[in-house]
Amino acid sequence: MNNFSDKASTLKKLDGRKQRSSQSSDLIAQATIDIINSGNLNPTAKEVAAKAGLGTRTVFRQYTDMDDLYLRIHNIMMQKFRGNNELVHLNQCPLNERAGKLLHSFIDAYEANENIIRVTISRMHLSERLTRNHKEFLGLVSSFILTHLPELRTINSLKRENIIFEFSPSKWFALKSFHQYDKKVIRKMLLLSIKDLLSKIF
Repeated sequence: MNNFSDKASTLKKLDGRKQRSSQSSDLIAQATIDIINSGNLNPTAKEVAAKAGLGTRTVFRQYTDMDDLYLRIHNIMMQKFRGNNELVHLNQCPLNERAGKLLHSFIDAYEANENIIRVTISRMHLSERLTRNHKEFLGLVSSFILTHLPELRTINSLKRENIIFEFSPSKWFALKSFHQYDKKVIRKMLLLSIKDLLSKIF
């Protein structure tokens, strides 16, 4: 009986530690997102810990290094993107209308996560893991497009990739950060470009 009680007590303690560890991990990730969204694109572990109300050692108990932490916040962004259910009935619309709604939905997500995308793209050359993760995100974008614009599956692969690129965070980021176009202008430019490419094929 005592052995059973001891085991139950041990399991309860382990569960409590796991829960606290998970909570700490989430707090650290959210603190990093908040700091990045406030404009600090390269926060230190000390700054993240202070924002999360935790010790710096706790940050590195939860995450191997800062790239590991950036990987987590990029994954959070991907999960939010994947969870977008606003386009469920999109396939009932004509092709151009579907393309426009899809583009605006993507840009809404890019704008909401602008600084996270900026950090990811600026740090990719330093991290193989972030590069792989970003490629996975691009694959998710591509999959989303082909789901809602299935007509693209029927065309030449080079033309298909050319259209898909117009929807990508890379194209949006280049127009936003490198060319510094206004948000409204970017939406109009990309929409015109996509419609022009589609009109030449369909």
